[in-house]
Amino acid sequence: MEEEAEHIYKEEKGLLLEDDTASMRDTMFEKAEFIEREMERMTEQIKSIIQTFNSKQGNGIDLGENMTPIDAAVRILNNQLSSLMWIDEKVSR
Repeated sequence: MEEEAEHIYKEEKGLLLEDDTASMRDTMFEKAEFIEREMERMTEQIKSIIQTFNSKQGNGIDLGENMTPIDAAVRILNNQLSSLMWIDEKVSR
């Protein structure tokens, strides 16, 4: 079905491009698709950076038997806060 839609689109694209409004809409749609792909790529990069940062900051966060997921989240957030405070201190100098 997608191949057929793509085939029909290619055949009728010339007719659509004669209409300025349709042409502008098509161009904007293509740009929006490009931006969406770039944002997805950047989101994956940010996730990777956060995971790397957390793994380096975690330095053996031990999830003991009595530790709940909330306890683990608090410990991770405390580590991140400490890192941010250190960065702020270094920038302030």
